[in-house]
Amino acid sequence: MADVKRTDTTRYLSAAAYQDEVFRNNVIKEVVDEEYRAIGPSYGVDLANIARHCLIAKRDDVMRDVSIVVLLSLTLVLAGSVFILLPLLVAWFVVFVHSWRSESVVASNFTKATYAPESPKLDDNLNSDLKSRLTEIAAEQHGNVVVYSGSRFSPFIGAGFDADGWSFTLRIDKGKEQLGTSLEPIPFRLEELYDYVANGVGGLGIDGLVIEDKLYVDGQEIRDDNRFLPTPYMRPYAEVELSLVKSFVDNPSQAARYYKALRVVSWKGDLVLSIFLRFSQVKSNLYAEANYFLLPPLHAKYHKVDEINTALKLRRAINQIARASIKAPLLLVVSPLLTLRHILRPYRRWRQRRLLERVINRNLVFDYGAKISIRESATSTEYRRYFQKLDKEMNFKVIERRILDSIVEFLDSKNIDTSDLQNRQQWILNEGVIVSGGSIEAESVALGKGAMSQISRLTGRTRQQPQRSKEFSGTSRS
Repeated sequence: MADVKRTDTTRYLSAAAYQDEVFRNNVIKEVVDEEYRAIGPSYGVDLANIARHCLIAKRDDVMRDVSIVVLLSLTLVLAGSVFILLPLLVAWFVVFVHSWRSESVVASNFTKATYAPESPKLDDNLNSDLKSRLTEIAAEQHGNVVVYSGSRFSPFIGAGFDADGWSFTLRIDKGKEQLGTSLEPIPFRLEELYDYVANGVGGLGIDGLVIEDKLYVDGQEIRDDNRFLPTPYMRPYAEVELSLVKSFVDNPSQAARYYKALRVVSWKGDLVLSIFLRFSQVKSNLYAEANYFLLPPLHAKYHKVDEINTALKLRRAINQIARASIKAPLLLVVSPLLTLRHILRPYRRWRQRRLLERVINRNLVFDYGAKISIRESATSTEYRRYFQKLDKEMNFKVIERRILDSIVEFLDSKNIDTSDLQNRQQWILNEGVIVSGGSIEAESVALGKGAMSQISRLTGRTRQQPQRSKEFSGTSRS
């Protein structure tokens, strides 16, 4: 399994905790404070550590705001005195120190030269409840159950953009021909096929490859299912017994389906490729589907930490003085409101909890599923390097080839006629088509001179389906 603590994406988003107030507030709201809905997986990053840095940065915000309010109170006491400007100057200095400290934390911990995840330099001093919550978040990110929001079109939350896919059906009651004789097909279990394909793909030796058993569950369908939800007033389980996950291999439902997830985390977490593979037996037919998803690099704004020059302290100080001069007047006005908000935070959380409990009590289809993924929400719509695009193509096609070869090999070992699948395998590999029985349905195929083809999917609005050989779309499948 990839070491997510060492990825650049973890480094960038940890730095963003100190540089982007909107980002850190969103992480605290959607990850740390969430009590009833599942937490969306964030592939290629250490979400718990990012949340930890957001909590540290938020604590510094509170100290800044409270200090400014105290100084404002002192200003009122000294009204009419010759010293009235002193508290205001000190308030400006507080803003400057806060900004300087935030940038210093980033420069000392999250640049390429200073990042050392194995020996964290920051003392968080978080209380035991928060530390326990961070431990839960870390464990949940590696769980085998993904409870997705029923309001999403795609269940594969956190995996990014819909990049392509294929499917086919094949008769498994038709024996292969050998020396003019039709052999009797050997029965098999779907779990055997999954294991054979997983071993085949694992044998490729691709760096950053992770193969997992995943169960995708609709968050609107689990209220009375204690296999996934202990009580209606708790978050759903992110980890269950493997035997329960495997029980859905042969018995999928509309609300829960098993997938073999094949994931490649590359470019230090900047590029994550996912293939979700599922087999199903419908009487004498084998149905196979593969869904390809791409999680692109982070948005460019998160890379600004690499522009920090730790040697130019004087220039950095001048920049922070200028920023403090702009920010201080605004904070002098809003800091009382911010401080009141900090003080009332426990009450607001209690109030929000009570309101949600009422909603849960009244709404029998309350959605316990994750609606966002922090890593996915921070993604860009462009590659940062041309070779990232080429590596995406290479890994998808190499894995795709091995999946299809493994399926053919396995079925052949069971004396099943695979001639139809072998004849159409090249279409899947080269054109990205859907093979169904004896016919071919193109996902996006154009034939003839000047011919064009496009496909639209319903995702609230129709959009053009991205092609694997082109840039990915600017909107995720959700």
